[in-house]
Amino acid sequence: MGLGKSLKTNLLSSWGTQLVTMFLGAFLMPYILSTIGDARYGIWIFISAVAGYAKLLNMGFGSTISRYVAKYQARGDFEKMNRIVTGIFGVYLATGAFALLVAGGFAFIAPYIHNWDGESITEIRWVILILGLNIAVGLAGSVFGGVLMGVQRFDVERAIAASTGVLKAVAIIFFLNTNYALLTLALVFLAMTAMENIGHIYYAFRTVRTLRVGVRHFDWQTLRESWSFSGYAFLDDIAHHIIYLTDTIVIGLLMNSQKEIVPYYIALRICQFINKPVQQVGMVAMPRAGELFEQNEGRKLQKLITRGMEWTFLMIAGIFIGAIFFGQTLIHAWVGNEYEQSHLILIILLGAQVVANPLLLIRSILFGMGNVRVP
Repeated sequence: MGLGKSLKTNLLSSWGTQLVTMFLGAFLMPYILSTIGDARYGIWIFISAVAGYAKLLNMGFGSTISRYVAKYQARGDFEKMNRIVTGIFGVYLATGAFALLVAGGFAFIAPYIHNWDGESITEIRWVILILGLNIAVGLAGSVFGGVLMGVQRFDVERAIAASTGVLKAVAIIFFLNTNYALLTLALVFLAMTAMENIGHIYYAFRTVRTLRVGVRHFDWQTLRESWSFSGYAFLDDIAHHIIYLTDTIVIGLLMNSQKEIVPYYIALRICQFINKPVQQVGMVAMPRAGELFEQNEGRKLQKLITRGMEWTFLMIAGIFIGAIFFGQTLIHAWVGNEYEQSHLILIILLGAQVVANPLLLIRSILFGMGNVRVP
């Protein structure tokens, strides 16, 4: 596999990181909720959900980097790899600047969108601007995280994510209080995103010695060729955001107060915790599928699909059954007894994932093979 690690190593490292993330998230959510209250936390969820839509500015190039780096790494065509990375980096610099402009416009009209439960409009505006900058920084740095995943160094990429996750938790515990709570959260997220991306850049160049990013490697033709893949990946991203991010925005806009989001978000957050380890199977399998496809290893590719579907279905089905019997107890232990309705919401959300997750694996493998029209 050359620079790539084994599939099992990558999967275990991804699961290990996700375990750390789940532990931190399970601790931080009730901590933040008890520190700043339902209303402020609801505002944070609402703004974060809107900001989450800015990830569409990657225009499908997130999957493109991983897929084409794996492809050209397997072929030994390092010049084309550098052209792809440079081209997408340039696109992300432009879209990051656009994200800042949109954040500025959103900050300007913020008083007319909602009353924000009486919170300082100045603080709300600063939070929106900082999250816009966070998006811009994250877009540019994600290119190098994609390089690490393309060469199947998930162990490195995941270790960076786990480290910054721990630092984020420490920073929130140390700095968060009732004064400027939303602004504090936004600044912590920006600082950790910057640190994570610095780690990605350093290890991408250290791991892939042939990696070069610069104006002389920018090539419009290569970028246009990659659009045939990223265009369909972009459609996939749009569908993902409509399914997984629209709900909290709709609830926030329709309800009288943002705190009404919280019971739904508790169930959604648990569902996200559960889904992430299952979805890591597809994330790890995608560059591996691309490598096997380029090497015409049809039998190994078939085995990858079969085993992957078995793992994902057994994991999500087992978790779904467990949530039916123990979900209420988990919610009570985690955030208290006042969110009874969250259990039923959790069952509904997880029931859909029993069907969706095995199919998401197939989609990831098809993407890795370059077959983007079907998924």
